[in-house]
Amino acid sequence: MDIQTLFENGRSMTIQFELSKLLKNKVSRCIIKGISQKNKLLGCQIEKISAVKSQHDVSELKKFASVHKKELGVELYECLLSEIKEISDDYRWINSKEGLVIQKIEDWIINVRKIAIKNFPNIPIYIGRSNWEPRKIIIGICVKDTILRNCIEEYFQSLSPPSLVVFPIKENMFD
Repeated sequence: MDIQTLFENGRSMTIQFELSKLLKNKVSRCIIKGISQKNKLLGCQIEKISAVKSQHDVSELKKFASVHKKELGVELYECLLSEIKEISDDYRWINSKEGLVIQKIEDWIINVRKIAIKNFPNIPIYIGRSNWEPRKIIIGICVKDTILRNCIEEYFQSLSPPSLVVFPIKENMFD
């Protein structure tokens, strides 16, 4: 297999996106706009409390929805409740034991990707979490030279990964 195909295949088997970008932590602009159109004052109030940084913030959103249920109308109220539930669920998960572990792994991966680009600019390297075991870090180093690949693997291991690291690419995988 050629290096580019090996790189693309390996990379597609890992989680490359940042989890934090998928988690909902604030009320959407669409909902805020809908509330503002119904009542400017309520729009300003929801905008001030829309970003969630604590469980207290989640409680404030729930309280807002409850207090202003009639003013929002059924459809807008239901949409807001749905978003608050998603925000609450994501907040609970990211602050759970599993969420904190995954976030620590992701932070390490983001940092190490920057290091890899800087230190190994001409070597195709992918770094991500396993699709099947999200706590496992996968680093694919697409270089035929075994000595160089082993040195790079040792370098990544020296960066104190917070989880098990697997290097799936071996010399017998190249044409």
